[in-house]
Amino acid sequence: MDMVRSAYEPVYRPRSVVFEEVITINDIPTQQVLILTQNYKLVRAYYLMHRQADANWKINGCLLAEVANSRGI
Repeated sequence: MDMVRSAYEPVYRPRSVVFEEVITINDIPTQQVLILTQNYKLVRAYYLMHRQADANWKINGCLLAEVANSRGI
């Protein structure tokens, strides 16, 4: 949990989230999530997914990118 709090703070305590479309990055299904942070900045999380042997999907990584021109509302 410490790693999530420090490296992925927008994910840990978002003010709001919007699940966007699933895209493909390098042939990897990736769920986009738009996050409004506690200080009103927009960040997009990219959750790279991996299909397990039992056919379930699990998160295989997360990348965060601040949305351009997002300086707070």
